[in-house]
Amino acid sequence: AGDLSSLGLSSVCSCLPEKTGKILTEFLRFYEDQYGVALFNSMRHEIEGTGLPQAQLLWRKVPLDERIIFSGNLFQYQEDNKKWRNRFSLVPHNYGLVLYENKVAYERQVPPRAVINSAGYKILTSVDQYLELVGNSLPGTTSKSGTAPILKCPTQFPLILWHPSARHYYFCMMTEAEQDKWQAVLQDCIRHCNNGIPEDSKVEGPAFTDAIRTYRQSKELYGTWEMLCGNEVQILSNLVMEELGPELKAELAPRLKGKPQERQRQWIQISDAVYRMVYEQAKARFEAVLSKLQLARPAMEATIRTDMDQIITSKEHLASKIRAFILPKAEVCVRNHVQPYIPSILEALMVPTSQGFTEVRDVFFKEVTDMNLNVINEGGADKLGEYMEKLSQLAYHPLKMQSCYEKMEPLRLDGLQQRFDVSSTSVFKQRAQIHMREQMDNAVYTFETLLHQELGKGPTKEELCKSIQRILERVLKVSGLARAPSLGWYRICCPYGRRAGTGMRRAQNVLVCGEEVFQGREKVSGREVVLGVSSEQAEVAEGRLLEAGAGFWIPHPQPRRVWLLPVSTQPPGVPLFPLPLLRRHTRGWDRGAAGSQRWGLGGCSF
Repeated sequence: AGDLSSLGLSSVCSCLPEKTGKILTEFLRFYEDQYGVALFNSMRHEIEGTGLPQAQLLWRKVPLDERIIFSGNLFQYQEDNKKWRNRFSLVPHNYGLVLYENKVAYERQVPPRAVINSAGYKILTSVDQYLELVGNSLPGTTSKSGTAPILKCPTQFPLILWHPSARHYYFCMMTEAEQDKWQAVLQDCIRHCNNGIPEDSKVEGPAFTDAIRTYRQSKELYGTWEMLCGNEVQILSNLVMEELGPELKAELAPRLKGKPQERQRQWIQISDAVYRMVYEQAKARFEAVLSKLQLARPAMEATIRTDMDQIITSKEHLASKIRAFILPKAEVCVRNHVQPYIPSILEALMVPTSQGFTEVRDVFFKEVTDMNLNVINEGGADKLGEYMEKLSQLAYHPLKMQSCYEKMEPLRLDGLQQRFDVSSTSVFKQRAQIHMREQMDNAVYTFETLLHQELGKGPTKEELCKSIQRILERVLKVSGLARAPSLGWYRICCPYGRRAGTGMRRAQNVLVCGEEVFQGREKVSGREVVLGVSSEQAEVAEGRLLEAGAGFWIPHPQPRRVWLLPVSTQPPGVPLFPLPLLRRHTRGWDRGAAGSQRWGLGGCSF
């Protein structure tokens, strides 16, 4: 409030809490409603025992806390004295960028100069990008050519953290290599901080995200929201600023004085001051409502347990009534306006996703193989602990994981943003990248656990190396990171025990991508040609995924064999029903009279 008063905007200070409170009150009503729904769903899940199939990989129940992800020096621009200062910077396990005066101050445990939570920020690598965003944020303030810009960078390698409402941070490096390194580090911070709602929250997390969705739908906003990032208070602050921002611009822009650069600087200060006021008010209100709900939770649970059967019956009855009314119209809408675009959406999503998880496999394989070579050539078992300590940090090493993450960067949904109201592809990219990191960490932890069990047997150096290789192959298999059919359309054929290349009774079109299989309903009769895999080869490779030429064989415990055959183009008119993206599991395929069969695919099934 003091910052706004110093800018001569006392009227804004007086009305801002009232406007913010009105938005928060409306949203928190949605949150209280969704809290009860999420609590009911959680209790029903607990009673019925339904859930996802058990993961093949182990996962860390205790995170690797108190570790330093990255540290180094960079130059930061000081807005108070308009000078650049060299800062010692580090990224701890919570991914908050911490800036110290220098390394001596860090070693002496002097309080840091700044701690930056980067949720909602974007990284800009040029001053021109930044000036364009600043100019667009406040129309009419674009600087004329030849005038001094709002920011000057002493080197050609800046990194700017830009936020639509909060404070901006300015850094620069001396070389392009340093810029690339810090860009990877800061992008990892943003990716982690954006995922601020704990995924193990069974009630509060789902209640909040559903409340955001229903609140925005009440405002006729049905698309994705780029600012759904950070913890609950940050997201709630973004929600308030989304409504207050246009109003503030309309009211304050005419009152800003001076040259375009000065008005831009004033607006950045005003926006940051307003955001901080909104944040404090949102934090107090949200914590108060959450405490009230947590106090009422025991009574709510008792009521739900008593009336569970009646609630389920009423819910299903109401759902059937709604379904009967809406389903015919919905089917027509989906068939005409959604289904024709699903193949192109899947293709756009699956190509970079498949490449990213393939890169995860390659990086993991390389790191473990290098460790095994070091065991053979250098330290043997004596240095294994040192090697394993480095391997345990692999999933959290921004530079080593960068090759995996950057596979998602080419993702484009050209032509689909407007049709389906997708504001940005960043939500898809970041979720895929987070799953890549989780998959890598789970693979590493499973490898560590299995190797620890092997070390208890006291192996020799030669036995240890063989064990490392064997465990590596096992982890790759159960993780779904083993080599699998590459992305593309295939035809799945069931020969029913007959010789390869004859007697194909039916086939289904599928799209294979890493762990995922997208299955169509079209049945194809007639003979098909099996490529590269004979029955004799299938017998030899029982229980393993065999890649031979252009054909891929998927084994099954029963005598029946299944082949995947590449087809050059997507079959026309085949409706697709995609399974959830980026899951480590797929659903069983019911084969009618034969019962529910599960067909293995690189450690996964469909």
